[in-house]
Amino acid sequence: MTRKAYIAEMADIPLKMGLEVQNGAQSMAIFKLSDTEVYAIGNICPHRQGPLADGMVTGKAVICPLHSWQISLLNGEPLLENAGKAGVPTYETIIEAGKLYVMVD
Repeated sequence: MTRKAYIAEMADIPLKMGLEVQNGAQSMAIFKLSDTEVYAIGNICPHRQGPLADGMVTGKAVICPLHSWQISLLNGEPLLENAGKAGVPTYETIIEAGKLYVMVD
C-alpha cells in the first residue's frame, strides 16, 4: 500500500545539494532544485553503491561522487555512456504547507 511519508521542512532542504533520508529500509536522496521542484531517488548508485546524496547536481541529474556516473533525477536512469544500465528508484514528491512528503510503499 502506497502512503505519504513526511520527509522534512522545505526550508531545511539545501538548494541544489543532496539530502540523505531513511524511510524504513529505503535510503533516499532528496534534491531541491527550487521551492517548487524537488526530486527523490534511491540513494545508492547502481555502479559501485556510491551515496548519490553526496553527489553534485547538474541540470536535472546528479553525478555520483565515486565514479562520476550521472543519474537522472526525473526517472532514475543513468545518462550518457552508462545509458541502458540499471537505474535507481524514483519517488513521487508532494509539497504541502512548506513540508516535503514522498509517496512510499
